Amino acid sequence: MLQIRRSGGTSGRASVMLYARNGSAIVGAEVAPSTIIFEDGDDVASAKLQLPSDSRFSPTAELYVDMANPVGASLDPEGSTLTVTVVDDGDGGMFSFASTRFEFREDLGVAFLDIVRQGGDSGE
Repeated sequence: MLQIRRSGGTSGRASVMLYARNGSAIVGAEVAPSTIIFEDGDDVASAKLQLPSDSRFSPTAELYVDMANPVGASLDPEGSTLTVTVVDDGDGGMFSFASTRFEFREDLGVAFLDIVRQGGDSGE
C-alpha cells in the first residue's frame, strides 16, 4: 500500500493519476493506472500497488510510480516520481562444489560431481 500525502493545504477536492512503469523490475499487468482522490479536508490517500510474488530468488530491483494529470492542484516536477525498491523476501542460498579437487578416470566416460546448496529457503 502506498500512502500519498497532500501538502500545501487541504481545502477543496483534488485528484491525481498514478502510473507504474518498469525499471529493472517488471510491472505486472495487474498494476493498472489509478486515480487518487482527496476530498475536501483530506491530507492522506492510499493506493494499492500489487506486485507478483514467487518462490524463486531474484535480485533487488526497482520500478517507478509517476503522478500525472492533477486536478485541483499542481505537481512538483522534482517530486512526481517515486522509486520503489523491490527486495526479494526469500533466500536462494549459495552453491559450491563439495570439493575443490576432483580426480577422473578417463575410461569411465562419465563424471558425477557433488554440488552443495548452503542455506536458502526459497527457489525451485
